Formats: sequence, structure tokens, C-alpha cells
Amino acid sequence: MNSIILLSQVYKEGLASGVFSKDDVISWVDKVIEIQDNPPYEFIEISLMSKTRINDIEGKLGEFYKELDISYVTKVVLSIIYYNLSNGRITIEKAIRLVAKLLLNTGECFEREYQSLYYCDDAYDLAMQGVHHSLKDVIKVFKSGIEKYSDYINDFRIAYKEVMGFEWEKN
Repeated sequence: MNSIILLSQVYKEGLASGVFSKDDVISWVDKVIEIQDNPPYEFIEISLMSKTRINDIEGKLGEFYKELDISYVTKVVLSIIYYNLSNGRITIEKAIRLVAKLLLNTGECFEREYQSLYYCDDAYDLAMQGVHHSLKDVIKVFKSGIEKYSDYINDFRIAYKEVMGFEWEKN
């Protein structure tokens, strides 16, 4: 998969699920425009969309690519969530909510591979209310489930460096 297409898909799904903000996406697009001699036209349009709805930006990112391997993109976004959780940038509750929203938005919540992660959202709520499950067990299941995708962050970093010319997190 082409690096800029991968990044576009990751930023689109990350924006839709709350992993990235609208400002994060526009900032990234602005940097691509600065760096590349011939940036995609859609990126120029996105750069001018700071006052528009998130859905419009998602749609514009979706126009940029035709081929979509949603399962692979989901794994990459899961790795970013795991990275943020592991580095204390987000709480366990936030990570669980982001994963549930990602899997629901992508439709991957129905895939067997992701079901235990998706169900952690409800299990977490029930454990917090003291109704069912142990909070400790829910967190353990979630962390072991999302950790499986931790290596996909390397694919994101490689694509980012290829497109941007510098490493992700060093900007």
C-alpha cells in the first residue's frame, strides 16, 4: 500500500474515532503540502476546511484513495491507541472508548478478531457500576487484546517518515 494512502486512511479513521482531532489532521495535511512538490489536491481542500464539520474532512480524505484495506488500517490505528495508552497520553477508559468507536465506525466490531476488544467497552461500564465483571479483569483483557497490534505502529512510522521526511513524534 502506498505510504500517503496508508496515512490518509489512518488519519481518516483516526479522526472518525477520536484518535486524532480535526486540528491534528489539518496540521498533518498542511505539512504534507509544505513538503511535497505536488501534494494531492484533496489535501489543499482539507487545509482550507478548519471551519467545516469533521464528517466533511473524513469524506475528503476518503476521496483521495480508492483501495481500502480496512482491517489493516484498523490494526494500525489500534497500534496508535496502544502507543498512546502505553505512554500515558490517554487513560485506559479513553483507550477502551476509542477502540470501541474505531471498531464500530469501521464495521470491524463484527469480525471475530476484534470482538473481545469491542466488548470491553460494555464490560468496562458494567465493572465500573459493580454490576458484572471485575474492573481489573476487564483491563487485563483489554490490554492483552490491544497489545497484539502494537507492532503495526512501525508500519505507520515508516510510512510517515517516507511521506514527511522526518519521524513521527519528532515534529
